[in-house]
Amino acid sequence: FEAHPNAGLARYQLNGATGIRLITMVAPPGSAAIRAKIDELLDCERIVSTSLHGIALALAYGIPCLYLSAARGKPCLMSAKLDPSSDGSIRGVNARFPDLYAGLGQSRMAWWRQPKNRETDWSALMAAVDAAAIGHPLVPEDLAEVCPAGLAPLAALTGETVWEHPLVAGLDQCAAAA
Repeated sequence: FEAHPNAGLARYQLNGATGIRLITMVAPPGSAAIRAKIDELLDCERIVSTSLHGIALALAYGIPCLYLSAARGKPCLMSAKLDPSSDGSIRGVNARFPDLYAGLGQSRMAWWRQPKNRETDWSALMAAVDAAAIGHPLVPEDLAEVCPAGLAPLAALTGETVWEHPLVAGLDQCAAAA
C-alpha cells in the first residue's frame, strides 16, 4: 500500500528532491486505513496527481493541486479553456479531469505535462502548483443541493468523532471478514 513506481518511469524518480513524497491512493480495507490515508493527504502542502481521486480529495480539503499528464512534449504548465459546447476533450488530458473542473464551475483547467520517460523538475512543478491551482472550489452546501439521492450525512455521536460512528467502525468488521 506504499507507492513503488516502476523504475523505468523517470518522472517519478525523486533524485534527491526534498519535501516530495509519492503516495498511492490504494489503502487496506477498514476505517483506520482510510483515516490514515486522509491524514497522509492532509499533511501535504500541495498535491500533484495522476489520479482523479487524488485531485478530487485535494480539492475537497482545499489543498492546492494539479493533474499530472503523461502527454508527450516538453515538461511544462499547460492550460486550456473548458468549452461547454465541445465534447470536453483536451489533447493529452484524461477526459475525466476536464469534466471534474467544468462540474466545479471552472472555465479553465491547468495541468502539468510530464512525459513518463523524462525526469521531473520538482521545484518547477511545485512552483506551477502555486501559480495555477484553483484553490478550494468545492462548496459542501452546493453539492448537497444537487445530490440526486437526497442527503443523509453521518453525524458523530456525542463525545465522539465520525470515525467511531457504528457505520464507519463497521467497515473494520467487513474488512476482517473478507
